[in-house]
Amino acid sequence: MKNPQRDRLPKAPSGLSLEARELWQKTVKVWRIDDPTLLLCLKNACKCLDRLRLAERIILRDGCTITDRWGQIKQHPGMLVVRDEGKALRENLKMLSLDLDQLALLKED
Repeated sequence: MKNPQRDRLPKAPSGLSLEARELWQKTVKVWRIDDPTLLLCLKNACKCLDRLRLAERIILRDGCTITDRWGQIKQHPGMLVVRDEGKALRENLKMLSLDLDQLALLKED
């Protein structure tokens, strides 16, 4: 007889975007993650994804450069957010040590 408590997957943290919730749900489902430390890494990755997407939308709206108060063209500050959040996202996902051979299962869902 199956234990429903054992088969229940951890719920996605509140406040995540649809894209981040889907990342959470599919990752937890495919790799059966229930370890608190790994769930924290996944939560951080999902939050990084949301911040990355927000910065990308702002840059899409404003452009990659801004003009400072002296009229000099500078890199948009959001570009640094994209770089840093992308790096943090990759690092958090790497800490999960996922078996990437199972990625085909993600594409089937």
